[in-house]
Amino acid sequence: MAACHHLTQEFVKDNFHNTLIYKDECMRCYNNPEGENGINLCLKTLQGFCTDEGHSQQHFEKTGNPIVLNIKKIPKLVDGEPQKITKLAIGKEGGGGIDDPFDTVTSLHCLACNIELDKTGAFIAPIIDSILLSKSAFFESQVGEWEQDIKECECVKNLDQSECQKIASKSLASCGECDLKANLWLCMICGHLGCGRQQYGGLDGNSHAIAHFESTSHPVVCKMGTITPQGTASLYCYKCNDDIFDSKLGEHLQNLGIDMGLQTKTEKTLTEINLELNLSLTLSKAVEEGRVLTPIFGPGNTGMINLGNSCYLNSVIQVLFSYDRIGNHFYNMYEDHHKVCDKLTTECYDCQLSKLAHGLKSGKYSERKEQPVPQHDQQTEEEKKQMEVYQDGIRPQSFKNLIGKGHEEFSSGRQQDSQEYLQYFMEVIEKEEVKRGRENPCQMFNFGLEHRYECQACKGVAYIPEKTNQLNLLIMKDSDEEMIPEEEEMKNGLERFLSDEAIEKDCPGCSGKQTFLRRTRFLNFPEVMIVVAQRFTFQNWTPTKINTSLKVILDDLDLTPYKVSGGVQEGETALPDGGEVEVEVDVEINQDQLNQCLMMGLPELAAKHALHSTGNSGADAAVTWYFSNMENPVINGPLPKEKKMVKQGGFAAPVEEEKVEEAVSVDEGSFSMLAGMGMDPERSRKALIKFNNNLEQALDYITSHGPEEDEFEEEKQDGPEAKEWIVDPRPGVYDLNAFITHLGNSIHSGHYVAHIKKGEDWVLYNDNKVVITSDPPHDKAFVYFYKKKD
Repeated sequence: MAACHHLTQEFVKDNFHNTLIYKDECMRCYNNPEGENGINLCLKTLQGFCTDEGHSQQHFEKTGNPIVLNIKKIPKLVDGEPQKITKLAIGKEGGGGIDDPFDTVTSLHCLACNIELDKTGAFIAPIIDSILLSKSAFFESQVGEWEQDIKECECVKNLDQSECQKIASKSLASCGECDLKANLWLCMICGHLGCGRQQYGGLDGNSHAIAHFESTSHPVVCKMGTITPQGTASLYCYKCNDDIFDSKLGEHLQNLGIDMGLQTKTEKTLTEINLELNLSLTLSKAVEEGRVLTPIFGPGNTGMINLGNSCYLNSVIQVLFSYDRIGNHFYNMYEDHHKVCDKLTTECYDCQLSKLAHGLKSGKYSERKEQPVPQHDQQTEEEKKQMEVYQDGIRPQSFKNLIGKGHEEFSSGRQQDSQEYLQYFMEVIEKEEVKRGRENPCQMFNFGLEHRYECQACKGVAYIPEKTNQLNLLIMKDSDEEMIPEEEEMKNGLERFLSDEAIEKDCPGCSGKQTFLRRTRFLNFPEVMIVVAQRFTFQNWTPTKINTSLKVILDDLDLTPYKVSGGVQEGETALPDGGEVEVEVDVEINQDQLNQCLMMGLPELAAKHALHSTGNSGADAAVTWYFSNMENPVINGPLPKEKKMVKQGGFAAPVEEEKVEEAVSVDEGSFSMLAGMGMDPERSRKALIKFNNNLEQALDYITSHGPEEDEFEEEKQDGPEAKEWIVDPRPGVYDLNAFITHLGNSIHSGHYVAHIKKGEDWVLYNDNKVVITSDPPHDKAFVYFYKKKD
């Protein structure tokens, strides 16, 4: 092979310490080494780019770095049966991905000379070996995705068995309150045997084990029939509301008269039950209520690979990007932005959003292919021989990493609530679009509400406007708010939301506490109305999913009669408003998150404490905090106070003083010193701003971080101010256009899917499976999207 004068340290990085290697996927699109032409890894920047779309050549032309390592992955020929999936995990024994099913083939090239180079030379061979042996950036960013992180909680660490009793022989054991002899849970403190809840697969249970916990506060239980001689068993803590691990399980069981070495496993653990549920939901053919559905392919029908517990993200993205206002907003910037962007694409909002939009809308990753069905123990021999039609789909790993960065939950590999992610992602879009002086496409969901308060004593009125982007509907019987019905109509939930409600409040007109009637109406209507059916609640302090069948309004949902012009009307008397004064008020609580907590059964004061203590970071975080602090007397005390300017009269929302953040000026002396040391001027300026002109900290940061690792606050880019959204003037008549459904009976597991109406067809998006369905389950959905009629 020909020699090349470019093959030097000038164009090849030979020190990989603290450097991420992006070799799994093209930085600009979703092509990967499994494609026919593989990807080219730039040996200077260690970033991979495809050849199919010309991205490798474009990177060379932009950076001048010509030496690339082409990496291809070719499927191995496997003898015998494929590896079965036996565990909810990825990259772990028994889970998916433990063995690499590919052979890796490499070749070395110079793009400047347009020649292939010898990769066995003394200089380059060890560098190539190190690259191939190093974990990729995507691998480093992934967590054990489908495997629950089971830990030893404080309850089991401090287990008190001083009053425990020996239990009867297992063959004679039954629930202490009923005749059930399966699904039995052993109290690890006193030895009481009680039946559990009903489980997936028809396993009976009357929840007597939970009742025992509520009466005794004994939280730790072990499922009988899951104990093995190897020291494993299914354990649960009702106080922590989670699966747990007991490092002294053998000793604790012995105190209850159970010799672990003599046990035989006869029942499924919770993990195995969840495994069967997830296999039935996510593997093999796309099914819905037992029907095999027809896959579809092409632009707009691209699936998204489940990164583990990322179905919540996939379902939200599919719905949002199905709307042209959002999908085209990012798709149209794809080519132009990449030509001028000099940031690391994994750290650039515009790069990731335009890459995602291009991947979903281009159709490049939704071509029809065939493969053997994934194998698991629930299949028949005939089913194992079948082929399934599939598409590659896209793997949104870098998108997930960037959008979730800095968020405790969305940066993790744990399952999340799709509705919470929907709100979070729309907030990210709003923040980033405003920063760039662009129109926020998610304003298509925004609308105004007006809350009218009328004192029943003096008949004075006050009007409070509210800006929001979703309606929250309770599922209940009108006669009993604690009763969860088997069936309910959406119109009843809407009527509850829009009906008059009596509340007690101080009246500035009467100078005393009076009864008010509160009524909510629309000030305007959004292009798309988001309606959330609250399907998660607490029963007996246990998180529970509501599986009520909801009769949905599919077409012509008319909200126009509930629109008002706003403000005090002719003939009404406005309650007095005495201007602004500084007062001490309760700390700010996110109202939407508070409503979610209340719907899940938390007391209002405790819910406010929980949200304040978790920084209004979400209902899930607040509920977790609540259960960890139920015994803390502070939870029933008054909320902390803060000073704010408010309008007198007791109704107007607090008027916060505008916060003006002063920009940090760069100290010229420190800047000159860094420049004299040869530091990059732009990085020096940003580092000094980041550390408030602390020269030592700025220098340490620059020298210990590569440019690709910089975490500087992005400055608002030059450009026009974001356009004010023009309210859609059309009447508020809507048709159901999309919905997101949570499959499964537990809030701790299960699976999210999206249904989107395209033309006359409903299309199911189940991760990377996209199929047409004739009978979509509208009645079981969680989040509904109604599009305004033309």
